[in-house]
Amino acid sequence: MAAEDAACCRGGAVLQRRRLAEEESEEWRESAASTLTGETENVVICASSCGLWMLNYMEYFTGDGLSGTPEQVHMTDFRTKLAVILVDSEFNDDDIRNRDLDDDETNTDPTDCMIVERPPNKPKASISSSQVELILQSFILSPSVTPTNDDLIDELCLFISMVDDVPMLESEWVKSSQPYPISLNLRQLKNILKNDEYMDADCFNMVVRILGCHDVQLARDVPVHYMDLRFCSMSHYAQVPSHRDGMDIAMLAQLFDSKPDSNEYHISECDTIVLPCDILGLFLLFAFGQHKKVVSILDPFSIPTFGKHILETMANDLNLALQAANPAFKDDILIWGCKVPIVPTNSYGPPFGYLVFNLMHSWHDGTLHFPVPKDDFELRKRFLVHILKYEENEVLNNIPVLERSIIDRIERWTFQRGASSNND
Repeated sequence: MAAEDAACCRGGAVLQRRRLAEEESEEWRESAASTLTGETENVVICASSCGLWMLNYMEYFTGDGLSGTPEQVHMTDFRTKLAVILVDSEFNDDDIRNRDLDDDETNTDPTDCMIVERPPNKPKASISSSQVELILQSFILSPSVTPTNDDLIDELCLFISMVDDVPMLESEWVKSSQPYPISLNLRQLKNILKNDEYMDADCFNMVVRILGCHDVQLARDVPVHYMDLRFCSMSHYAQVPSHRDGMDIAMLAQLFDSKPDSNEYHISECDTIVLPCDILGLFLLFAFGQHKKVVSILDPFSIPTFGKHILETMANDLNLALQAANPAFKDDILIWGCKVPIVPTNSYGPPFGYLVFNLMHSWHDGTLHFPVPKDDFELRKRFLVHILKYEENEVLNNIPVLERSIIDRIERWTFQRGASSNND
């Protein structure tokens, strides 16, 4: 019995040392997983335990079936059990068993074994944006790493999403002064990556401005006129009869002028006018074919008659504004043909604006020419990249050097048929 007690005590001492080492290792692994993914629990449960599950099933397997049903909660105990089995195995060539035996015989009493309580969990420090930048620097600048375009985008999004320094969040990252000033700070860009955040009007107007100055747009013989959300916001007054006298049609007509830095054109030359609308977070898109006299309503929420109702409320303002911008325009848009093409839809409100922007980018000559991602976060990442790749950014130097170098290496996805992701 003395020999059995001594063996039990040795096993207990080894078990305790291994348990403490395991807990420190587990905390480090969870912290690392949290740093890189922000989803600690899923990573530990779904990735780290796979081998343990296999060994546990081998232990329970009788040849015909399982003698028991292991569960995730058993994995922690099985880790320590496996450590003891490996250390105490007769096949273990390391002399740790003899060292433990000597220590136990000289320093312990076989009857003096006790259970030590689990040490308290140490609070895990949150990662700062400066730490994220160090991680990015080691990854991006490493000579042994050749990051893909997706890697670069992910690293950039990681940095932006982890910034919590208030002065930095309030700093301007993107600015354009013509035809009217738009300025975006880092906080607005960070919110783009939040799945529950609705579209910011300034962000949307900025991406439309950038789209209107794209090389493809400049090279078109028949330009497309991309409008931002200002017409929608300004024409809201027309829905209230008491405000109709205050509607400035001349100001609405200016929205049909060609964009600065784009090829000069008159609105009469455009076959297609693309007009987005934001109604309390519900975005939809109107495409007016001037030559064929057809209105296409692209509705990502697919609400029956919703688009037609909005069109009716804006039609009078559209007619008056187009007549002011182009005196030769004598039509009534309400009597044009109307189509509601099948487009990608989403039943969740916050991504509507990002989906509508992708529809604007893809729509030409009555059809969608480029793939539209199905994944909400992919829509947001593409939107962010489109903003940060703006070549005429007036405050480019406000962006940190490392992030600028990443942005420079990221490829533009707009009007690129090969730029679709796995989620397209």
